[in-house]
Amino acid sequence: MSTLSDRWRNTSSVFRVLLLVLLVTLLLLLCLLVFLQFVWPILNPELALTTPAPTTITPTEPATTETLIPTDTPEGPTNTPVVTTETPDTTETPVTPEGTETVPVTTETAVITPTEPVTPDLEIRDVLRNGGFEEGFKPNELGEYWEGFNNGSAAFSYHIDDWPLVVPEGKYAQLIEIKNAQMPDRYSGIYQTATVIPGEAYAFSMQGLVRTNTGDVEKTSYGYRLEVGFDLSGGQDWEDVEDWIELQWDEQLRIQDSFRFDVYTTTLTAESEEMTVFIRAWKKWADSGEGDYDVDDIQLVGPALVTPVIPVTGDAPGTIWDNVRVWATVALMLLLLGGALWRFGWKRT
Repeated sequence: MSTLSDRWRNTSSVFRVLLLVLLVTLLLLLCLLVFLQFVWPILNPELALTTPAPTTITPTEPATTETLIPTDTPEGPTNTPVVTTETPDTTETPVTPEGTETVPVTTETAVITPTEPVTPDLEIRDVLRNGGFEEGFKPNELGEYWEGFNNGSAAFSYHIDDWPLVVPEGKYAQLIEIKNAQMPDRYSGIYQTATVIPGEAYAFSMQGLVRTNTGDVEKTSYGYRLEVGFDLSGGQDWEDVEDWIELQWDEQLRIQDSFRFDVYTTTLTAESEEMTVFIRAWKKWADSGEGDYDVDDIQLVGPALVTPVIPVTGDAPGTIWDNVRVWATVALMLLLLGGALWRFGWKRT
């Protein structure tokens, strides 16, 4: 019968090296577990999680007023004084004539605290979503949080414009395209409704450009223009907007080495709790020409309610012991693997 040492010598050198590596790794892991469980908490006591003691609020009882009322008054008129003690800890002793008994009566005084009006917290910020089109696009390539509209009889489309030469801010802009108009005055646009505060002022701004095949307003008779409109009551029908503002953004060539970014700004006063912003591209003439309208950096800045921060509930944050359990699992798997290899080598000998 071969001894254990004989079997060890008869095993292959590769197997012996592999087994020794596993054993050394296991030993190092065990040392790391001991260090994380016992030594590390001593070196870093601030990592220990402490639970603050609950605060107990003891209600304060309202002050009481004692009133001394004479009873069992003898026959004949008597001038019996009624002594009222304003505070229960008074040191004065009331003087009561002989033959008159006094009974203390305690009455509770209601404490009424006036309620102060609640003033909502406000902050100045952009009340539109995805005005820079960096938060993504829908499957039809219209920016998230925006809706679209058109009046038909032309080829309308939305596109993600990531050509750096035509993107004023960030990486993306919204491209609105109109071509092959079968009738004059074809419109295509986008809109978004924002929550506002009635009576407050809001600053609207946007950047963009208009590109055509000619790049010349004289040749197209100002045939490609951009307009903005607002519904101060929050309506979402672009055809209900009466006061459209035609932007003085002249055409530029669709393809060239550099572009001019045009800017539009205005100030609005909210009339209700919602306001809708409309932006529409306008192709005036019925022809096969193409107009590319890039819009970006759309903002509506003004007072807004502060969004409350809701605490995230769930599992407690990870601790050192969580890491110990992970490493213990790894060490156990290595131990099992080493045992399997040892058993395999033993059988071969």
